[in-house]
Amino acid sequence: LYPMITEMFHKAMVRFLNGPQAQDMRATDSNLYLVLAMRSFNRGPPMIPHRGTDPADITISSSQDAQDGLASWNRFRSDRKGFVLAEYLTVFCGE
Repeated sequence: LYPMITEMFHKAMVRFLNGPQAQDMRATDSNLYLVLAMRSFNRGPPMIPHRGTDPADITISSSQDAQDGLASWNRFRSDRKGFVLAEYLTVFCGE
């Protein structure tokens, strides 16, 4: 009985993952992924892309990243004590 149920489940998943909705979702998602690599923060808080208009706020500038539109970076600042990943990701993604 168990092998028959797992085989039915497998076939249903294959049908779903190869269906038109899943293919459309994969095509859309292929352009929306973001990979963020983070290390320990021995030198201070992590950086975020500079989105302000005041050049005095810029912490680091890089001509190498200018082609990607990320030429200027600031230190992440939070009102909370300690580092909160969810808050950082919200600011990093510009929301």
